[in-house]
Amino acid sequence: FQANAQELLNSSGLSAVDIVAKALAKIA
Repeated sequence: FQANAQELLNSSGLSAVDIVAKALAKIA
């Protein structure tokens, strides 16, 4: 999960908050 979030962060340049929000939305 962390690796995936980090990869998204690196590729998209979004903030950590956006990454967490997207991750939670994907899980929910």
